[in-house]
Amino acid sequence: MSLEQLLSDLSQRGIKISVQDDKLRVRAPKGRVTPELRAALHQSKPELLNLLSQQRTVASPAKAANAIPLLSRDAPLPVSIAQERLWLVDQLQPGSSTYNLPMAFRLTGHLDADRLEKSLQTLVKRHEVLRTIYPPSGDGPSVIIETTAPALTCTDLQQHPEPEVQALGLVAELSKKPFDLAQGPLIHYSLIRLAADESLLVIVVHHMVADGWSLGLIISEISAFYNAKGSGEVSFTDLPFQYADFAAWQKQWLASEQLTPQLDYWHQIFTDSPETLKLPLDRLHSTSQSTQGRCQTFNIDSSLSQALIAFCQQEGKSQFTVLLASFKALLHCYSGQKDLIVCSPVAGRSSDTQQLIGYFNNILPLRTQVSSHQTFRDLIQQEQKTVTAIYDYPDVPLQQIANFPNLAGISLSRALFVLQSQQSGPQQALTLDAVTAQPLTKEEMGVDTADFDLAIFVEPAPHQFGGYIQYRTELFEQSTVEDLFRHWVTLLERALEQPEATLSELQPLGTVERQQLQDKVDALNQLSAKAEQDQAHYVAPRNPVELQLTQIWQTVLGVDQVGVHDNFFDLGGSSLLALQLFNQIKMVCDQKLPLATLIEAPTVEQLAETIRKKDESAPWSPIVPLQPHGAKPPFFCVCGRGGHVLNFRVLASLLDSEQPFYGLESRALDGQHSANVRIEDMAADYLQEIRTFQPEGPYFLGGYSFGGIVAFEMAQQLRQKGQKVALLVLFDSIRDVSPLKRWLYNAMNLLRFRVHPLVFLKYFLNFLQHQLKEKSYSNRLLRPFFSSKSRPHWSSTIDEVTYRVAQANYKAVKDYEPRIYSDTLTILRATERNVDQQHVYRAPDLGWGELIDGKIEVHSVPGYHGKMLSQPYVQDVAQQLGACLDEAQKISIRFNEPTQTSN
Repeated sequence: MSLEQLLSDLSQRGIKISVQDDKLRVRAPKGRVTPELRAALHQSKPELLNLLSQQRTVASPAKAANAIPLLSRDAPLPVSIAQERLWLVDQLQPGSSTYNLPMAFRLTGHLDADRLEKSLQTLVKRHEVLRTIYPPSGDGPSVIIETTAPALTCTDLQQHPEPEVQALGLVAELSKKPFDLAQGPLIHYSLIRLAADESLLVIVVHHMVADGWSLGLIISEISAFYNAKGSGEVSFTDLPFQYADFAAWQKQWLASEQLTPQLDYWHQIFTDSPETLKLPLDRLHSTSQSTQGRCQTFNIDSSLSQALIAFCQQEGKSQFTVLLASFKALLHCYSGQKDLIVCSPVAGRSSDTQQLIGYFNNILPLRTQVSSHQTFRDLIQQEQKTVTAIYDYPDVPLQQIANFPNLAGISLSRALFVLQSQQSGPQQALTLDAVTAQPLTKEEMGVDTADFDLAIFVEPAPHQFGGYIQYRTELFEQSTVEDLFRHWVTLLERALEQPEATLSELQPLGTVERQQLQDKVDALNQLSAKAEQDQAHYVAPRNPVELQLTQIWQTVLGVDQVGVHDNFFDLGGSSLLALQLFNQIKMVCDQKLPLATLIEAPTVEQLAETIRKKDESAPWSPIVPLQPHGAKPPFFCVCGRGGHVLNFRVLASLLDSEQPFYGLESRALDGQHSANVRIEDMAADYLQEIRTFQPEGPYFLGGYSFGGIVAFEMAQQLRQKGQKVALLVLFDSIRDVSPLKRWLYNAMNLLRFRVHPLVFLKYFLNFLQHQLKEKSYSNRLLRPFFSSKSRPHWSSTIDEVTYRVAQANYKAVKDYEPRIYSDTLTILRATERNVDQQHVYRAPDLGWGELIDGKIEVHSVPGYHGKMLSQPYVQDVAQQLGACLDEAQKISIRFNEPTQTSN
């Protein structure tokens, strides 16, 4: 048992340890100190004395002393500081699986699948955070707590010719399946049957609602619930509070003066500017850094593992301290760099939060000065002082440290070093009655993302250490990582044998290897110099407006430098960040601009010119030229319920360069006009604008989600005027159906999924209690977005305008009565749904079939409803839309129907 595990175990058992007269004192309730624990205390006595003599503690005393109050669930709930950062990253990289936390187990023996599902659902019901979703609200996320837990998805591969290969492919797919923070659920679990007595269990949870410690809790509680066999005899006490309560308390605590000593420490550590860590890269960092990664497992042989354990006991140092020191020594031997920063996580929990699932952990940048003339023993003594920061000053969020002035332009995401026991929950072994559970490795699960350039995860064991190295494949070749591990083992062996040797004497690279490494560094330096020359086009702000805008962009985008010619979207801008950008512009520049302005003026220079000419500009139009050039007939596409067209930008760019693409957004977004509350009026307004661009048909129309309903009405009105509609395409626009039909479909799906009869009965009772009270399916879908309880405290006019437009669109859908359409309708239907939405009614034609007195074409495209216009799914959508446009244009030409193009 490592020192970190021992301290965690002591805390959970309520056992206090202290130092008195250079002796270790233990105070424990009767019966809490087991023989195994007594032996662990004796074995770790030198480390504990060393740690406690410096008056170090695992949890922050201030945090442990404060009670966490319960919040009303009727008021808006906050997210934690860590969740805020992760949510923003998700907005910049939607559909990414970088923050998926997957676990997979091979189960051998008689498994009761119903009991397993009940155990999983009990876990989710016990921990509120696992039922929480985070839809956008103004400038950030809102918190909505769901009442139900997702079902266990079962896949039977017993009849498959290659069940093992198919199963591992499915495990990899499930491990990488992206989560939708706005829709949820943020945990999903699947059972894959390989044989009557063999299965794979896959559990994936998003980092937004869990951390490494939480994974241990998840396994521990599933085991306990399953082994209770429904008797209810589970030793878990009721949770005194939930994660949302902690999040609110944490924000208050971090804003208090109690954090000042910790902030002072980290400011002292970074009183000067460090260097960015130098790693043995094979390729340079790109401007749009990829998170594509790979895991390389390793084992440290038993003799070296035992030597490490013995050395740590002899020196009175933790295994983490010695291993981290050896890794930093290796990095110094590679690069000669003397100022090293390697990050490491801290659990971030007090005794009150050890049984709570959630995102508690923090990452700390551990800075060390290293010299070639330094002995390894001196280095570990120095590193011990650095490591104690994990125990003394754990609570300052990494993003707050990263914003220190002396860290400007310094990347802290280069290297991560983790001793897995630091974050282990009370139990990590899955133990199911009559079933043997063997965890799958990261490689077997197909994990292919990396949050840090290079991360080493060491997994301690009684006789042999193992682990894995996770790295970004755009930076490293596999051979380089294998060499790095080999050199690390060599250095560690030498250091344990000769702790008085200097780092230069412990150098693990031979002469030839050092020369090869130097040649590679020289080649990369030449490439870097060339890249800097290529960036010489940077132009600094030239007037007060450009200066204001560049400062706003830097804040919103989180980048260090913005030139007046830089494109907002190329720098990582998204629709959500555009909202924040225009909020800031309104406050700083006193200018209210529609979001569509960013399409036509995506650089600082262009936006500054737009602001300058705003008073002289023509009246604002709901038509936004996303791609106004080309010889083909223009395509007009209506936005979704939010009222703006920024999410069409990527789609328009992926179509044929000769295909004009115009977005249609609500006129009310200018803040001057009132929003239409009738679909018929919206359609008429848009058509009036369209016919100034294209007076005669045939017309090519489309609409996303809510916008598809408006496009449908536009096509009706055009046909009434005798105009030809060559293409009407709806992007996953769902038409309402009767509650009874919806319930029957859902019931059939539940039966198809072979759920337990009690689950089916519960669903039926839930339908009687809730579903019949709903006026429409769309009402149930949109209720969280428009609920008065979840309505955000809008901070600016543009947010309030967006909210009013969305409200008007919602009312318009409820009141709209569509008519029969006697022509062809094309639907691009998103095929993927979250686990808890699999039984929700979605007819193959999305409910439009009974309104079409003509041909209806349904094309399936990958992705979720909310993600289909984002990468990577938008690639397939663009390909399918392009094919539909080409076919419709050929038909128009074939019948010699004139087309009016717009350029």
